[in-house]
Amino acid sequence: MPAQFPLTRLLPGGTAARLCLSLLLLTGTVSRAKAALPVEAELVIPPAETYVIGDTIPLYWRFRNVSSEPLGFMWEGCCRLNGRLTVTLDGREIEPIPPGQALAHMFAKAERLEPGAARDFDTRLSDWVRLLRTGTYHLRGRYTGVLPDQQPQVPRGTRLWREAAETGPISVTVISVDDYLARRERQARARGLELTISGPAAVPALGTAPLTLRVVNRGSAAASFAWPDDFQLWFVAATGERVALSSAAIEGNYEAIRLPAGGSFEREIPLRAEQLEGEALGLYRLFVDLAAGTNAEPRVPSNALAIGWQLGREEVSALLTAAAVPQRPGARNAPLRLLRVYLGELGPVLDALAAAPLSAEAQALRAQLAQAAALKPVAPTPGRVNWGLKIHPDASWSWTDPRLAAAARAAASEPLQQLAGLLALRRHLGWEVVLAVEPADTVTLGQLFTLAEEFGALRTELADLVQYVAPSGSPTNRLASGAVAFAPAPLPTAVALRVKPTSSGLGIEFAARDAGATPGLFRPEELDRTPFAPLPAGGLAELLAPRPAAVLLVLARDGLRWSDLRELLEPALARGLRVHLTPWR
Repeated sequence: MPAQFPLTRLLPGGTAARLCLSLLLLTGTVSRAKAALPVEAELVIPPAETYVIGDTIPLYWRFRNVSSEPLGFMWEGCCRLNGRLTVTLDGREIEPIPPGQALAHMFAKAERLEPGAARDFDTRLSDWVRLLRTGTYHLRGRYTGVLPDQQPQVPRGTRLWREAAETGPISVTVISVDDYLARRERQARARGLELTISGPAAVPALGTAPLTLRVVNRGSAAASFAWPDDFQLWFVAATGERVALSSAAIEGNYEAIRLPAGGSFEREIPLRAEQLEGEALGLYRLFVDLAAGTNAEPRVPSNALAIGWQLGREEVSALLTAAAVPQRPGARNAPLRLLRVYLGELGPVLDALAAAPLSAEAQALRAQLAQAAALKPVAPTPGRVNWGLKIHPDASWSWTDPRLAAAARAAASEPLQQLAGLLALRRHLGWEVVLAVEPADTVTLGQLFTLAEEFGALRTELADLVQYVAPSGSPTNRLASGAVAFAPAPLPTAVALRVKPTSSGLGIEFAARDAGATPGLFRPEELDRTPFAPLPAGGLAELLAPRPAAVLLVLARDGLRWSDLRELLEPALARGLRVHLTPWR
């Protein structure tokens, strides 16, 4: 055994004494800092007989207020900004799911921690990290009560918990779907129940197909379970990952089942296209899972059934025929919805059905969907879509996206009819269309107002006014995206400009009401009798600096050039403001 030498023997006497004193002081400081933390945190995962990747594994954050006063803090587990979960497997850290940002949480109502009390906040393990394989995962957490940029709402006098609390380590063992299915026989023997399913080779595009579940009691004693509450459907992709979690529940009336030894139980489970709607087309595995019993009996999977989710020519033809049938008022057209969900994948199939023996209504719908499928790459995700229109010096216009231009030429020959033809397809794509114009510098406002009036005939099909969208925000706010909307009439505003051409340049006047004024907005009819003053020497930037206006109204003469107005409005657009541009006549 090697000799043990105290550190003090290696140092001079005074140095050793000072070192010991420093260590004692440091230890005391750390202990006091630790004791001064107002909140303690703990991670909790409820114990379970088996956790499988794809289970909804609960993860609770438990906070205990050890101070003598109530504390407010921000709980936002869905965003994962305040909390950090460190997960390791075999000594290697698992990449966390990137945090999200919900702006509402920056100013949300604070949660309250009472003194001396613990409070649990629930999340799921899958909110924080993606588990990929069988193993024992080790977890540690860190949570900061309030971040510097958060301003939660708290009752007056309530102190905010702004410090960070760290949790102790916990572990959870999770197995993959494939490893769980490999244990089927062992689980069935331990439970005494054997599950077997049989059914179709594919999920039907229309209607339902029956999946038959049979449970046999192979044990020597009676077994109990609840139908359908104790059973779940598992759809497993080719990657081995569980999908379609919303389709896990099985429909049926509740039954308390007590199955004698040797007895069997059989029920049909309906399969419908809605259960895999939105998932990738392809081959899946399907099994039924029996939950663990109340007396620690293990959960049991059935055999895995190979099942296809495909929309080929036969399925698409049937869907087109069903979708073309007039629906009852207010009824949901499920076949049409399904075709729209998979529009990006169905383009070649829809084109191949051009000569198919479909009804006239179904062929018309097919043609529309085929056109929409060709447009899908323009904006694959439903939502707001800007259609760019380049405005030329002679006030004619053309499409900035060649894909829209090609589809427009196929729809009609006259420009406005082309636009109307494409707008008729937007519902199939889930788009909210905005016409975003890019005028040439020499185009006059009069020309732009006239063009906006022509587009106004399609106003009911558009999500917003015709507008110019600024290409970028300010250097300090990259998210800012200002826009100039061509409004046919003035709108209520707190800040208004009047702009006209003069021999020396632009004549600019303004009228403004500060936030404290009553009423705070100019009504349109007030503007004619409201006194306007010359714009400050610092220009629009100086005018807007003390005013948090979100909308700026600009009354402009027809003769102004677009380039002159755009330069004037640059400070407003850089701040992300919306400008309503209205004719001043």
